[in-house]
Amino acid sequence: MLALALRLHPRMQYPKPSPTPNPKAFPGARRVADLACGHGLLSWALLLLDDGGDGGAPRTAVAVDKRMPPSAEAIADVVLRMRPELQARWHFVESGLEAVDPAPSTLLCGVHACGGLSDAMVNLAIRGTAPLALAPCCHTHKILSDAQRARLDLTNATLADLIDDDREAALRAAGYCVKRELIPEAFTLKNRLILAAPPAVGLGLEPGKKARLAMLQPDHDEIGGARNPRVPVSDDAGARETVALLAGRAAADLRKQPTWSMDVSLWLPDGAAQCVEPAALGDIVAAVAPGVACAAGYADGAEFLHPNGRRARTFRLVYTGVSRERAKEAHAALSAAIPGAFPGSAVR
Repeated sequence: MLALALRLHPRMQYPKPSPTPNPKAFPGARRVADLACGHGLLSWALLLLDDGGDGGAPRTAVAVDKRMPPSAEAIADVVLRMRPELQARWHFVESGLEAVDPAPSTLLCGVHACGGLSDAMVNLAIRGTAPLALAPCCHTHKILSDAQRARLDLTNATLADLIDDDREAALRAAGYCVKRELIPEAFTLKNRLILAAPPAVGLGLEPGKKARLAMLQPDHDEIGGARNPRVPVSDDAGARETVALLAGRAAADLRKQPTWSMDVSLWLPDGAAQCVEPAALGDIVAAVAPGVACAAGYADGAEFLHPNGRRARTFRLVYTGVSRERAKEAHAALSAAIPGAFPGSAVR
């Protein structure tokens, strides 16, 4: 971890993006996504190395793994006791790679990403035109395609060379500039490092935009749903806010609790000033059903104009951490309170 951090840190210090892709420098990337991160050591090392001496914005990091081990929490506690100012700059989100939304502004990092995880990170970088620093691991026959098996039989290439050559070829085909380096074996025998800079549309130049709050998506276990929300790693305020809400043990445990999705269809009040927003429905649930966690959003479909001239819309409420019976009670209380909260509205 430290060896990779020492390689990456100076390459992220340049104050201005390069006009052409350059895997020797990632100057526009002030945010790091440490993927399949284990304890999150790489992201911590990169934050601790950042002294602000290059005049850029403070470096931030999001660590992502399917499971947040207790040791990751212990390490975070120790670091933050020494460096409390890093509290808002580091977050650990318990999630799979499939839920990560990559972006050109954020350097994707993978240290000893075993087998197919390395391929998943290459694909993720390409999908988001994101810069990539990857230390592959576990080159095994199990991850070979039939075409790769046939080529391996016909060449003198090692298994690791064949697999990583194909990964680099995929990046180059997507317009990346790619460089392979070796970390000293004193740090690790799995010392190969693939550095890839995206096409010049890349580092830090995408327009800032407010990220959609991922936990408000209502589709339970689907990607983007209440249990497996999207994890936007872009270096913009909206994405950082969403990551902060998703991060930590309490948020991860909450997502594992039972969730119940229930719709309510409303006749809307007349007049644009009398609109009904999902957040307002969530506030009503908090008032009429204290202790019931609820996320409100729009159900599929836009506002509907009925032939009778009235406007209608369907909202979706996701109740978390309670029994189905308690969720139904909260939903019934919401339905009863809506006409009083929004004069002119009615539950269809």
